[in-house]
Amino acid sequence: MIAARILGAVSVVAVIGFSTPFTEFMAGLSWLRVPRSFIEILMFAYRYIFVLLEDAMVIYNAQKNRLGYSSPRRGLNSFGVLSGSLILKAFEHSQSTTVAMVQRGYDGNLQMLRHRPFRLSEEKVSLLFIIALGFVWRM
Repeated sequence: MIAARILGAVSVVAVIGFSTPFTEFMAGLSWLRVPRSFIEILMFAYRYIFVLLEDAMVIYNAQKNRLGYSSPRRGLNSFGVLSGSLILKAFEHSQSTTVAMVQRGYDGNLQMLRHRPFRLSEEKVSLLFIIALGFVWRM
């Protein structure tokens, strides 16, 4: 029973993650009254994960082409250089992002985090769905 619940929860998270755009997911967290600072940090982290991943792949391929991973000792040394370079690049990206946001007049309010109230039809469908889930749960 516990394994089925875990599998169900993971399935729901996977479906939501693959079917909902990230910005809509963040707007949903805003609607759930998650603190704005936490949502902003999540959005910036999501944005820069891919930027840093690309930087890491460029550095890794350059090291690999120069036989940086030919032995365990050289591989460990190359990994240290890769980690240090990524930390420095992350710091540089954070500074340039801060400067760009200040220059564009960022005041801490993201327009996408404002939500509209539910319509009556949406509330009725949600209520019916919750009741149906309750019946399924009791089976």
